[in-house]
Amino acid sequence: MPSEGKTMLSFNLARVAAASGQRVLLLDGDLRRPRIHKSLGIPNDMSLIEVLNGDVQLDEACHEDTNTGLLILTGKIIHANPLDLLNSDRMRAFITEVRG
Repeated sequence: MPSEGKTMLSFNLARVAAASGQRVLLLDGDLRRPRIHKSLGIPNDMSLIEVLNGDVQLDEACHEDTNTGLLILTGKIIHANPLDLLNSDRMRAFITEVRG
């Protein structure tokens, strides 16, 4: 449901994990109503969409929480079916890459 606090809960959990020394990438995969950039006040000009399209490199698109080292990759509204993109070979390759 909207406004339940999912975005901030995700951010806080990711931040705690990063603060404990884990390498963490917080990905806003909501391509219908992305919120992390608004909640944190960070730019959204380079997002998951641009990374998957090959327009920018992952390190160019990520924002770093300097206190913890948490990396944040924003999402962006797309007009195509978001499920098609999230279930694509490009997304699978991206997940494989960031796991490394």
